[in-house]
Amino acid sequence: MSRSKPPLPVRILLLALLGGIAAVDRNPIVSLEARLGLSPSPLERLFGVRGYFSGMTEATHRLARLDPIGAASANVLVFPTLLACAAVILLWTAPKMRTRAREIAFFATILAGTAINNIVPALLSD
Repeated sequence: MSRSKPPLPVRILLLALLGGIAAVDRNPIVSLEARLGLSPSPLERLFGVRGYFSGMTEATHRLARLDPIGAASANVLVFPTLLACAAVILLWTAPKMRTRAREIAFFATILAGTAINNIVPALLSD
């Protein structure tokens, strides 16, 4: 049973739809995050450390409203993360972690991103 990928116009429409949802003022995703207690993240709430995705919803919202400076101030990792997400949607494929080395590389990327998400705002505020 093979899955065929949707035609390119459908994938572009999906990407545009997701961008439109991100631009909505009273975003249902933000409301859901708040109700589930995920905003701020438990890592940030308990230890004051911003995780890789801390501020990503706000950054995506600002970027969808064409405010790249505000997006970068919310989470500087929004640009590479959304670029990777767009590539996955447009190519309709996702990288697979079949080896331990890829798992370690993924984990290291998340740790490095977490460090960047904590260091860059501190540097910009000085």
